[in-house]
Amino acid sequence: MNPWTSRRAATSAALMVAFGRERGIDAATLLAGTGLGEEQITDPGGEITDDQELAVIANLVAALDDRPGEGFALGLRYQAAVHGIFGYALMSCATVRDGIEVGTRFFDLTFAFSHAALEYAGDEVRFCLDDRHVPAQLRGFLLERDVSGILAHWSALWGQRSEVRRIEVAESLGERVAPVFRDRGLRVETTASTHAVVVDARALDRPMPTASRRAAAGVRGSAAAQTESRRARCPRA
Repeated sequence: MNPWTSRRAATSAALMVAFGRERGIDAATLLAGTGLGEEQITDPGGEITDDQELAVIANLVAALDDRPGEGFALGLRYQAAVHGIFGYALMSCATVRDGIEVGTRFFDLTFAFSHAALEYAGDEVRFCLDDRHVPAQLRGFLLERDVSGILAHWSALWGQRSEVRRIEVAESLGERVAPVFRDRGLRVETTASTHAVVVDARALDRPMPTASRRAAAGVRGSAAAQTESRRARCPRA
């Protein structure tokens, strides 16, 4: 069964086309083989399949010759509001702990293709990313994009990323992505398990500046409904 038939907003594809254009890559190159036209991805209510977005990513990676650092640069554009209801759910959270747990619960509503899990270990919290089902030739680029996007969210919502102790990268991608993260001031360790963004647990009870109890109930209900709908249409790989 094809695991990439679920539908998602076209927003991410539009971001990538704009990103590519800035690097001299035209829209036709990035949309080749997708069956999409530029008018479809710029429609505010437009939707595409996971397969189609993966094809856009593959075209972008090929056009950039999978140059290290480009995925990280792209991820910085995935601010919370880009993710719609997921972003609003994060913004309404009361504390950092609440934000991390909500982010994990509704991670399927982001534009990531990895699966997320949360692990508490003493004075650390590991936000784990499992991308073993993602096409091999795209994993490095997408890990850069995912980690960069996560850090962009945290910086915007919490005002700093100093709580991040390190990035753990699976050994299979260590050589590809570790230098990218280190060049941006992040401590990196390779691991035999899945990737993770490791956070200092002492930050968990810090209040979120955009917290809203009233908004939280409504947006989380909507996020839960969207998550269940997405999983029903396409069970996890």
